Amino acid sequence: MLIVTISLWGYYRREHRYVLHQGDVLGWWYHLCYLVLPLFLGLGWFTTDFIGQNTAQRMRADILGRARLMAAATDVEHLQKLTGTRADLDSFDYQTLKSRYMDMRNVDHRCRFMYVVGLRGERVFFFLDSESPASPTYSAPGDFYIQASDALREVFRTGQANLEGPLPASWGWWISAFAPITDAAGRVLAVTGLDINANDWAAPVASQRIWPILVQ
Repeated sequence: MLIVTISLWGYYRREHRYVLHQGDVLGWWYHLCYLVLPLFLGLGWFTTDFIGQNTAQRMRADILGRARLMAAATDVEHLQKLTGTRADLDSFDYQTLKSRYMDMRNVDHRCRFMYVVGLRGERVFFFLDSESPASPTYSAPGDFYIQASDALREVFRTGQANLEGPLPASWGWWISAFAPITDAAGRVLAVTGLDINANDWAAPVASQRIWPILVQ
């Protein structure tokens, strides 16, 4: 847009000199139009950028809200009975939470992955996820989350929900949101997370940005 504006200004200068030299009565109209046009383009850029940022901010709040709802929907009594090992696979508590997360994932198709992770020493591990055991992206209880980010680890330290991305992972580029699961005393027992494909994030932002351009 800056290049277009500069080009138009250069064209204006050439036409301005020619028109005024010819004494054309339309000279002042050329003058006015080429002064207003850069302002119009600048306003369009500002409006487009503002709408895009506002849409992205709303989406961030929405994704964080969903992560918090997932944390609230996680039964702490069942969670506290898990060991975070393969021994959980046949337990009623694991199966109950696993089923709930699979159901939540099936209801919200914008979320590609949902999971609950714990911290063992400095290593993040999976309690459970929303994937079928037959899926190539399934994580069994006790599997270490090798790609656990600093943003996720920060939730264990601060007890505050967090969001990051887009970032690359094994299965593509993702926007991720995390929320703490706490006990009655406020201690962080685990962190729930959800991943959204970055393309699904970018599409609504782009669609909102296009309207000011079309209006122009």
